[in-house]
Amino acid sequence: MKKLLSLLLLSASVFANDESSALLLAQERDRLIVGVKIDAPLFGFQEPSTGEIKGFDIELAGLITRYLLGDEQKVVLKAVNAQTRFPILQNAEVDILIATVAITEERKHLADFSESYFEVGESILVDSQSKITNLNDLARKKVIVVKGTHAATILPKKMPSAKLLQYENYVEAVKALRKGEGVALVTGSGILMGIQKDNPDLQMVGGFFTFESYGIAVRKGDEMMLEAVNTALRKIRTAGEYNTIYQKWFGELVEKEYDKFYQQKFGYLFK
Repeated sequence: MKKLLSLLLLSASVFANDESSALLLAQERDRLIVGVKIDAPLFGFQEPSTGEIKGFDIELAGLITRYLLGDEQKVVLKAVNAQTRFPILQNAEVDILIATVAITEERKHLADFSESYFEVGESILVDSQSKITNLNDLARKKVIVVKGTHAATILPKKMPSAKLLQYENYVEAVKALRKGEGVALVTGSGILMGIQKDNPDLQMVGGFFTFESYGIAVRKGDEMMLEAVNTALRKIRTAGEYNTIYQKWFGELVEKEYDKFYQQKFGYLFK
């Protein structure tokens, strides 16, 4: 009897999870609401002249929506930042997050994650005239990070003596670096690539001091949505669509400007 009761409770739990899945809600409204960044160069950013939101994450959101709802135009983009993204997901204001979210053990308590869709490492951005060359040079220095990012959590563990200056977004962080408020800006290498592309007087140094993956975040326990997102990711890769958007946003930078940097520092290409 106890075994039967346990099975019934388990079945009820799974059913309740399916009934409340963000996938079913998205299908019902015929729209997928995706939380995205608008301050992360190359991944998700807003064109000042047009207000249009562009980037790798944005195009991936469209592809995911096509595989889930049949049409890329059914995606609804909701701007989030590093601090607000998890509360917004948990409050069901968005169905999923595609917002440069590094998968960490701590964050697995806040959400469930898809398979990796982008490999990155925390790195360092400095003025091209700076004498900072690696993580050790940040000891006892003021270092700029963005609130809620993985860098804000991991840097105190990797370099405890560094004094963190935390800013709301990357626009403010870059301004602070230019003003000399901190000696370096630390965050994921993919984002730093985009910042450097737009600011040639800034440069990445020191290689990676962590390695992590970006994942698509879904609400904790939403197995139906998680499986749908993972299936869509696999189809996107198999169809060659992932490579297309990767080459569009990162290919030229990696192949022309960064091959030497990454080969020298890590012995492989950033691909």
